[in-house]
Amino acid sequence: CSRVFDRSWNLKSHVATHDRHHPKPHVCPHRSCGRAFRRKHDLKRHRDSIHQD
Repeated sequence: CSRVFDRSWNLKSHVATHDRHHPKPHVCPHRSCGRAFRRKHDLKRHRDSIHQD
């Protein structure tokens, strides 16, 4: 990935999205979904765009 970040925290957070072994603690609560995310705001974006209830 060639993304560039101004802040080291943003870079660390982004790098974690590429790490297959990094835990995904934020699990979508919808029964048939099963998706999980490393960052809470990614789960929120998923719920807002996919489930919209």
